[in-house]
Amino acid sequence: MTSESQSTELLVQQQLDLSYQHLPIKSMELTHGRYTLDNLLSHADYQLLAWPNLEHGLHAWARLFTLLTSGIVISIRHHGSGLAVRFESEQPLPLWLLHLIRALDLRLSEFNQEESENWQWEFVQRECWQEASKLGLTHCSRGKMNQLLVPYALKQAEYGGQLPKVPQLLDYYRQQLLKDPGPSLSLVEQCKQTLTKALPQVLQLEQLAGELGMSGRNLQRQLKLSGVSYSALLSEVRQIQARARLADTDISVRRLATELGFSEPSNFIRAFRQLEGCSPSDYRKLVKQHQISPEHLPIRFLYAENLLQTEWRNNRRGARVWMEVRNIAFTKSVEVLCEDLDGVWRGYPANFERWLGPGRELWVSGNIAVFDPLRFRLQFRADNRLYVDDNNGHGYGLTAKERYLLGEQAIAPLSLEQFELPDGQRMLTGRVLTHSYGEDQLRGIASDHAWLAPQEFEAKISNHNQRGVICWQFAATLPPGKQLWLRFEHHSEEGRLIDDNGGEGYRPRDF
Repeated sequence: MTSESQSTELLVQQQLDLSYQHLPIKSMELTHGRYTLDNLLSHADYQLLAWPNLEHGLHAWARLFTLLTSGIVISIRHHGSGLAVRFESEQPLPLWLLHLIRALDLRLSEFNQEESENWQWEFVQRECWQEASKLGLTHCSRGKMNQLLVPYALKQAEYGGQLPKVPQLLDYYRQQLLKDPGPSLSLVEQCKQTLTKALPQVLQLEQLAGELGMSGRNLQRQLKLSGVSYSALLSEVRQIQARARLADTDISVRRLATELGFSEPSNFIRAFRQLEGCSPSDYRKLVKQHQISPEHLPIRFLYAENLLQTEWRNNRRGARVWMEVRNIAFTKSVEVLCEDLDGVWRGYPANFERWLGPGRELWVSGNIAVFDPLRFRLQFRADNRLYVDDNNGHGYGLTAKERYLLGEQAIAPLSLEQFELPDGQRMLTGRVLTHSYGEDQLRGIASDHAWLAPQEFEAKISNHNQRGVICWQFAATLPPGKQLWLRFEHHSEEGRLIDDNGGEGYRPRDF
C-alpha cells in the first residue's frame, strides 16, 4: 500500500468515526445479532469497493444505508449515460450523513478511470452545501436535488486498491447482502402455516423453530424484528380457525376448543372473548343474523399507490396506503407495517381522513419512504387488542411499475380537489381507481347535496396496469354555485357500477 493510499485510508476512517459519533443510536438488533453501527459504517465502505465496478458498489452501499435511517430515501437512477445517486429528505441532511458522504467522496478518487471527467455533488439547502464544503467535499455546488452525479467512465471503473478489512462479525451479513432480495414466503407466513397444520397439537416455540430449521432463540429474534411474537401468532391462528368454524359449521364449542389445542373450553371462551368482545356462541348468532361478516376484521385494506420510483409532486416520491377502520373504540392506533430490504418491518402511522359511513372511517398513511417493491400489512390497536390485515398470511405487495393496487371495492377516489378560477368558475380535478372489465368508461356527476342540478363530466385513462387496475384522471370546469358533491358511474362489459359514498356523495377538497 502506497503512502497516498494510506493517507486516504486514514481520512476515510476519520470521516466514518465522525459519522458514528453523530448518529443518534450506536447499535442495532438485526436478524443475525446485535451490531454496533461503527461496524456497519465500515461495512458500507467495504461494499462500495468490493464489487466489479462502482455502479454495483453504489447499489450495495445504498442497501446498507436503509439500516441507518427511515426518514431519508436514497435512490440510484440513470442520468444521461451516467448515474444519479439521490438523497431525498424533507429536512436538511444530518451531519452524520454528510460525514458518510465525505467518506464516499474520498473513495471516488481511488477508482480507475481512463477519462478525466469528474463526478459532481449537488445540494438543495444552503446549510448542507456550506457544511459539505467545510468538510472538503470536491466538485460541490448548489442544485435542485441532493445528489451525486457519476459520469459513465467512473460508474464502469473498478477499484484498484486493497480492500479494507471487514469485521468478522459482519461476514454472514455480507453474504446476505449479495443475495437477490426478491419476494419470498415470509417467516411470519411460514409460522402461521406450520402452526395451523399442527393443530390440535400446539407447537411450542422450540418445536416450531425445529420445523423451520432454526433455533428457538433465532426464531424469537426474527419474529421480534417482524413486529410480532410467538404467542401473538398462535393466538391469531387459533382465532382465524375459530371464526371460520363457528361461521361455517355447527361444531360444539367444547369440541372446537379441543381441536384448537385448548386444555379446557373455558380457556378457549376467555381467549375468544378477549379478541372479539363476545363469546363463541354469541359470535355464531351474530353471523347467522348477518350483523357481522364471517371474515370479520375491524381493519380492511382498500387501495394503495406506489410512487417510489416515479417523479411526482415536486420530485417527492413515496407510497401511500388507504384502509377502512371500524370505529370500535374512542382511542385507536393504526399503522402500516412495511418490509425493507434489510428484512426489518417498520411501522408508519396512518391518520383519519374522512367518514365512509356509520361506524366506518377512511384512514391513510403518510408518505412512506422505503425501497421498491412495497411490501406491507395493516395493524390496528384498540382497547388493548391487536388486529392485523395481512391478506390471509400472504401480505400485500405492489411494485412501482404496477403503481396502483385496488382491493375488493369497485371504485376508489384517490384525490378530489376544486379550485376557484379568477372568473368565479370552479376547476374540479381528481384521480379515481377502478378494476378493468373491458370497454371501460368512467363518468363523474357533480351537484349540490340535494342532487337537483347534476352536471356530468368524463374521465380519461391515465394508467392501466397488469393487475387490471385503471387509474382515471379528470379536469372539469363548472359554474359558480353551492358546495359540490360527487358520485361516479363506471360503465363496462359487466354493466354499470355506481359509487356515491353510501348516499353521502364525495366532497372535494378546496384549494
